[in-house]
Amino acid sequence: DKFNGKEKLGKDEKIKGEPLSFKEQGIEGFSWSPKDNIVAVWQEPKGDVPGRLVLTELPSRRQLQVRTQFQVRDATQYWQSEGDYLALMVTRMSKSGKSGKCALEIFNMRKRDIPVDTLAVDGEVKHFAWEPRGNRFAMLTQDENGRDNKVQFFVMGKTGIEKMFDYTLAATCFNHISWGPYGTHFVLSAMGSGEMQFC
Repeated sequence: DKFNGKEKLGKDEKIKGEPLSFKEQGIEGFSWSPKDNIVAVWQEPKGDVPGRLVLTELPSRRQLQVRTQFQVRDATQYWQSEGDYLALMVTRMSKSGKSGKCALEIFNMRKRDIPVDTLAVDGEVKHFAWEPRGNRFAMLTQDENGRDNKVQFFVMGKTGIEKMFDYTLAATCFNHISWGPYGTHFVLSAMGSGEMQFC
């Protein structure tokens, strides 16, 4: 719907200016940068048309980066709290379409032309979380058989994605990572059963 600048939101609050619109086809996912007027739009693959992640600056509607993805599904976006990075997690399917592998593409929003680093992930990613205001991220992973549960840590270094370390978990119930508000510490939790581990 178009606003005319006079429609009321509240008792005294009014919308000013004209609406801004831009068209993208086949939108399956959409997210705002937490710090900048940038939107990330995921366009689902359809037939021979590949999936695309489009980063658009508003209100100029200038496309900052377009990333094409072939033979993918289940795209999820994760913004770092300061908008410095955007992680796109996808499942890359085999040519037969019967199996797939997880992959991360991380957009460095503060570098010129927004370069993209790629990380292939073994097994299934149960949870992904950026460190608040930091350049590190953690993932809870398990193998295809639901075993070999790990928490893995990575850092966005000068040369791209660098693995810091991983730790094999004795318990298989953990499915969520929650960083402390200042980073450094985190909690592994089993959402549903209530188990927690402070780290």
